Amino acid sequence: MPILNAQYLIAEDTRVLIASADNMAQDIIVHEADHSQSKIVFLGNETVTGSNGLHLHDGGTIHLTLRPNDKLYAYSTAGDPTLHVLPIQKND
Repeated sequence: MPILNAQYLIAEDTRVLIASADNMAQDIIVHEADHSQSKIVFLGNETVTGSNGLHLHDGGTIHLTLRPNDKLYAYSTAGDPTLHVLPIQKND
């Protein structure tokens, strides 16, 4: 089970791919590292916005399981939040 780690700066009004598709299910841990109320980030699919995404609160951490071939995106509506992402991929 490869464990990868990445850090992403999500520029305001920008959608960023933070977990690529894999042929197996994968666990994803996402942490909003800025702890600043002036930086706002949402999680979702390739159409994520501030209106339809899952809001990740400042300093928040979320654990998700993605199905095979699913991707995870982040979108910022304010500031330039930094996300720490830990994908845990399953072996074939």
